[in-house]
Amino acid sequence: MLEKRKRKKVKSYSKINLGLKVTGKRDDGFHEIVTLFHAINLCDEITFEITEEEGISLDSDSTDIPLDESNLCWKAAKMFLKHFKIKVGVKIYLKKNIPVSAGLGGGSGNAAATLLCLAELLKIKKNKLYPLALKLGSDVPFFLSGYGTAVGNGRGELVTEVDEIHKYLFLLINPGIEISASWAYLHMDRFSEDDPEEMENDLESGVIIKYPIIKILKEELKRKGARESLMSGSGSTVFGIFRTEEALDKAEKYFKYRYKNFFIVKAKSYFPFKRPTVLLNP
Repeated sequence: MLEKRKRKKVKSYSKINLGLKVTGKRDDGFHEIVTLFHAINLCDEITFEITEEEGISLDSDSTDIPLDESNLCWKAAKMFLKHFKIKVGVKIYLKKNIPVSAGLGGGSGNAAATLLCLAELLKIKKNKLYPLALKLGSDVPFFLSGYGTAVGNGRGELVTEVDEIHKYLFLLINPGIEISASWAYLHMDRFSEDDPEEMENDLESGVIIKYPIIKILKEELKRKGARESLMSGSGSTVFGIFRTEEALDKAEKYFKYRYKNFFIVKAKSYFPFKRPTVLLNP
């Protein structure tokens, strides 16, 4: 019998890619990349409850996500319980604020948040979670790390913290187009050198051919005061970096008036911890 009711609500943050270089194709079918991950404060909220009755249940306020074993929260919880041989049940409620299939790592962040929260509730050391994160997705180790900014190598799973702390103001614009990472990689037109410091995204080229709105939004963000603009990950979210709150507010007002049906939100850099809480790349 459980000693007491174990319940916790956590925030599951998102990321943008400040640069993404695809340097080649791997033998395992994945691509070799170099990317600069950057955590932002746009987040989902997830409530977990441990129950005596075994089994996993998932509910959400969103109709855009599956509520079965294909959901990354569910997958992460199931994998966690099986790996650590824990016989309890888990009830999950997911409040979605991050757009789906948008290049912001919403699902990966949810998976990492699930592992971290269950580890806390069930008293498992967090440095044992990395092998599970690897199996759940290439971006999951970044969210598990607690890094604010990190270089991702391999397929993105090998993350190294960037020591310098840069805080940015962002405007995120998502045109409502769901793009799978596999499709974006399939339609890219070239491999490139591994220089993540250049603000370029090699996946943009193929995406823009089919969805020219991505290029239009990038250019429009620049005209409205963004110092840089880029597609995040495999898209379709485009972000602009702004120097001041005033410039950001003006741009937000303009884009919300012009694109009434798009997801448009201001965001800031987010640094979860001063130092990482999870041992990565052991």
